[in-house]
Amino acid sequence: DKANREFGVSGEPTPESLYKLAARLVLRGKVDLDLLWAHLSPTDSDIFADRKVWVEKELSVAKSILQKILNATADDATTIADEDYKLPPFPSEHPSNQKFGLIEALVELPQGWKHGHTLFTLFRNAVPASRRGISRAILRRVRALI
Repeated sequence: DKANREFGVSGEPTPESLYKLAARLVLRGKVDLDLLWAHLSPTDSDIFADRKVWVEKELSVAKSILQKILNATADDATTIADEDYKLPPFPSEHPSNQKFGLIEALVELPQGWKHGHTLFTLFRNAVPASRRGISRAILRRVRALI
């Protein structure tokens, strides 16, 4: 079944080398970024929807913590501090987010900053810099400029 062999569909993360190759092909004008973007997953609307759900869960946990603190006595303080409040992984960290994988590869290339920045701006509300690889790529670019 073809769908199960496609990267990202079977749960297997897309190889980093494929992002780097795609970024280089885009920069050399061999592949149109807009055409490639349409074939990457998840959809743009799914990225924003995942971010919205994550923020709502984060706010719910924060409200829960605040409610416990407001209702706590001095004896309860250590219990509240020791409780484990877990949030789901931040959506941009999901390994099958091929769009953020491509942004990361573009940002890493000196000539790719223009495209990477454009995509970054498009997804600013989805916080692409929260993805560890993207933030590291940005830091490497800044270090190279200094």
